[in-house]
Amino acid sequence: MHNPERRIRRSEQPLLALGYLLSSACDRDAVPLLAVTTPDGLFVAGAGTTDAIAPELLGGLGAAASATHGQLGDRTFFVQTLEAHGISFRLTSLDQPVSSEPISAGFERILSN
Repeated sequence: MHNPERRIRRSEQPLLALGYLLSSACDRDAVPLLAVTTPDGLFVAGAGTTDAIAPELLGGLGAAASATHGQLGDRTFFVQTLEAHGISFRLTSLDQPVSSEPISAGFERILSN
């Protein structure tokens, strides 16, 4: 049986495709903001919106965190490690953790191109 295409938005540009992937994850997991950085804090991609927190700030906090979660004012952020093609990334979400498996698989697929 053929698997129907689930992605609505697509791009051949890797950074745009990563943004679409994270935007879909925000919708799926009902989180307001997601960011992906390298372990040393280089921002890779982000999605979502809040009034006062930019994805770049969230990603920097996640990269600097020594624990799996932390506080940003009255909000909690959650940090997970992603691996894609032997490269580690930090996935940081605001308010609740997200399912990292679909994001990790999407990173693998997008970075393969």
